[in-house]
Amino acid sequence: MTISQLIAIDGGGSGSRALLANTAGEVLARIDGPAAALSLGIEAAVGVSTGLLAALYAQAGIPAASRQCCAVFGMAGAHHPGWRADFLLALQQRLPELGQISVVTDGDTSLAGAHAGQPGALIAIGTGLVGEALLADGQRLTVSGWGFPSGDEGSGAWLGLRAMQHAQQTLDRRAGFGELAKQVLAITGISQSALFDWLGKARAGDYARLAPAVLASAKEDAVAEQILKEAAQKIACVAQALDPSHLLPLALLGGLAEPLLPWLPADLQTRRIAAAGDALDGALLLARQLSDGTAC
Repeated sequence: MTISQLIAIDGGGSGSRALLANTAGEVLARIDGPAAALSLGIEAAVGVSTGLLAALYAQAGIPAASRQCCAVFGMAGAHHPGWRADFLLALQQRLPELGQISVVTDGDTSLAGAHAGQPGALIAIGTGLVGEALLADGQRLTVSGWGFPSGDEGSGAWLGLRAMQHAQQTLDRRAGFGELAKQVLAITGISQSALFDWLGKARAGDYARLAPAVLASAKEDAVAEQILKEAAQKIACVAQALDPSHLLPLALLGGLAEPLLPWLPADLQTRRIAAAGDALDGALLLARQLSDGTAC
């Protein structure tokens, strides 16, 4: 099959993004979609991915007969071998126009995007949190990224969980009712029954949507301030584990990277460099390399 298009997909726990490009890397279409993390279920992730591809082709005006593409899917949860294999098999069965497919983690695509494929380190802070590094000798390192709720300390979901725990404590009078609890319960419902209902349905993305309440209330709420300080310590530990020598360029990516920057230790703020690109850029880079036979 002659490859005519490149597909890049960034599937996260709160949302997804996708783009379609020609083989020169020129973007023809771009679209956002719902959460597509593999932890939400393989069928759900495949359904979102299928919808994204259909929307991209429609936006670009490419007919079915002309769809021969190379695709890289950077998916949250792809570190799980079974999920990754099942997702890849389902894609191959349902999307025959995908001539070449690579399923990698969102950490892989973030690292490729942050340093344009060159050695470096990154910490991606969004719904989840993962640290990745590519050393000069080609060695790859991963720190954190174990998934919510057991890991991903310092992430949006982790912030939201800590905020929710505090809100629960205020409802049964273990803690005072401050600005953080007020903002959280305005989202979830203030009664015990409403909170139980929210908790019964909540997943990582729902907890991550409470993170802005922590940031917004930190100036006047000591509990929110302490949560952010703890998050900064967790992120600093990831950075130290990735590169104890502090020799690699370090980029911070993800929706919470900028909001959390003022809370990070001064040396980490000083070390940070501007990322060359994001996870979607990285997925496109890997797709180009895959089509050329040079990577993936």
